[in-house]
Amino acid sequence: MFTPLKAPASHVVAIAFEGEVTPQDVEAVVETVEEALERSERLNLLFDLTALKSVKPSAVIKDLAFSLRNLGRLYRFQQMAVITDNESLSKAVEWEDWLFRSIAIKRFSSGERDHALSWVEQKLDLPDPGFSPQDEGDYLRLLFSKELTGYDVLRLSDLIRERYEEHGPVRILAQTDVAPRYGQGVLYEKLRQFKLVTLIARCAVVGPASLTSQITAFNTVLNTRLKHFPAERLEDAIAWVTDTSPSVEVLPTDSEGRFALRISGKITSVEVESFYAALLPHLEGDDSIDVLVEVPYQDGITLKAIYKMVKLGIKHYTQVTKGVRRLAIITDSRFLSKATEVENLLIPSVEERPFTFNQRDIAIAWLNEGRQPELGEAPTRALHDEAQGALSHPTGTHS
Repeated sequence: MFTPLKAPASHVVAIAFEGEVTPQDVEAVVETVEEALERSERLNLLFDLTALKSVKPSAVIKDLAFSLRNLGRLYRFQQMAVITDNESLSKAVEWEDWLFRSIAIKRFSSGERDHALSWVEQKLDLPDPGFSPQDEGDYLRLLFSKELTGYDVLRLSDLIRERYEEHGPVRILAQTDVAPRYGQGVLYEKLRQFKLVTLIARCAVVGPASLTSQITAFNTVLNTRLKHFPAERLEDAIAWVTDTSPSVEVLPTDSEGRFALRISGKITSVEVESFYAALLPHLEGDDSIDVLVEVPYQDGITLKAIYKMVKLGIKHYTQVTKGVRRLAIITDSRFLSKATEVENLLIPSVEERPFTFNQRDIAIAWLNEGRQPELGEAPTRALHDEAQGALSHPTGTHS
């Protein structure tokens, strides 16, 4: 069994073990430590084993399993004092000291109890913050230093939550002169706090070119709009992070039989859903409309967006293939151009062609082929206004 002891300081968890320690005791101790981690950034531990008679092997295994499962959090423990006169337990303490070198583990005899208490109550050493925040009103500016630790991830997580509660989706401008090194606990805490990215609308990273590849990789898995800017383009980064224009916009056309839409920036599942929400109401019959889609493709496309394209494409296959005669995609992305060519082979009932932005007039001329000219008509906004109304109620939203 175990008994919680009065701790000599708020950052100390002190526990005395008596008799036989079971797996249930280990679970209770783990719960006590977890609660303390919620209250304190860093902890010291004191375990009094002087009255301990035996430990079940299953309890040792459970203790080791917990330790290995939480290796990423070891940075949050600084010192562990173990009070025991048992030589075999002393050997175990030495072994743990070798295994977990990031924690200072020290054995004390029963006559050195006061010394053990004074040792663990020492003021904890916390690393200097790896970033400094500045509230810029519309966005949060973060100035990063050369190294980040798990503590910085936790502090940043709290900052994002607080700002989201006050202002909604968070816009961040992150500035750094060098690619920060990752210290203890960073990767572990980033994985634990991964869902926090859903609270971020945009994040502009201003820093060295070496960050570009990391940001490109993250852009494929995160819906958050993430973009890199070199230091000399700071003003562009600020303009981009504060931009609130819609990512999907229906464009007015000069033909009732043409539907035009522009997807700006990063393509996520939200943009794909918005595209279908705007398009489907206008597919009224055989070859009812031609479609022109402008995709600058500035910030990449997520894997989830590709999955959503396939899913919605299958779901609305009949309606789209029956209602769309031709589809022109205007983009400077080689990936989207190739994807359009592949789709043209897979779905031959809808003619699809990619065009670059300097071929926009050629694309419109191609869409007009085979349709009766609408002479004497002023450019209409009817199709634009109806579709824009559909976009105002998308299945998903983000800025």
